[in-house]
Amino acid sequence: MQAMGLKALFPFGRFAVMGFVEVIKHLGFFMKVQRRIRKLFEEDRPDLVILVDYPGLNLRIAHLADEFRIPVLYYICPQFWAWKHERVFKIKASVRHTACILPFEKEMLDIHNINSTYVGHPIAEEVSYELDRESFARFFGIDSSKRWLGFFPGSRDGEIRKMLPEFLKAASKWPEYELLLSKSKNVNHNLFMQQIEGIKLPNLHIVDGYNYEMMKYSEAWSAHQER
Repeated sequence: MQAMGLKALFPFGRFAVMGFVEVIKHLGFFMKVQRRIRKLFEEDRPDLVILVDYPGLNLRIAHLADEFRIPVLYYICPQFWAWKHERVFKIKASVRHTACILPFEKEMLDIHNINSTYVGHPIAEEVSYELDRESFARFFGIDSSKRWLGFFPGSRDGEIRKMLPEFLKAASKWPEYELLLSKSKNVNHNLFMQQIEGIKLPNLHIVDGYNYEMMKYSEAWSAHQER
C-alpha cells in the first residue's frame, strides 16, 4: 500500500507490541491513534476504510468507522475460528465486506451471514526455492547427513527479546539434530546477536533469509505466532 502512495499517519514499527503488559505500556499511544483517526473521520470523511489484520486495534477502528457510516473492508480476517470467537460478531456489526486469505474462512463467515470473498493467501504467490537441500547445506555449513529442526522466533524486536531465549532452551534438548535458527531481516541485528551470545550449541546454525528452504528441508519446525 505504501508502494502505491499510502502515507502513514504513524510509523508501523510503533504497533509491533505483543502481550498484555506491553499493550498496557503503550496504551497512551493507542489512545492517541484512536483520537487521531476519529478526528480524520470527522474532518476528512474517507470513502472507504481498509483494515489489514491487527484485530486488537482494527476492530475498534471498524466500530468507529461504523459510527460515521463509513464502509469498512477488512483484509486478512481475524482468526475467530481459532480463538476469541466473539470477534465474528464484531465483524458482522461493523464490517461491510471481508477479504479472506483462507478458503474455509468464507464458509464460516457465510454461516453468520457476513459478506466475504476468498482472495487467496499472499504468501502462496511468493513461495519459491532458490537452493536445493545440498546447496542450502553447503551455503550455511550444515551437515546434510543429519536431520534438521527449524526455529522461527519472530520478525519483530519484541518477539526476539521474549521468544528467542525460549527457542534456544528448546533447541538445546535436541543435540542429535542440526538446529536451524531463522534471523529475519526485519529484526535488529545487534539485538539478535546479543540474545545468542554465550550460547554453546555447536549444531546451531543461523539462517539469514531462505525461510522457505528452511521449512521445506527441516524435518520439523516451530514458529512464534502472536494471538
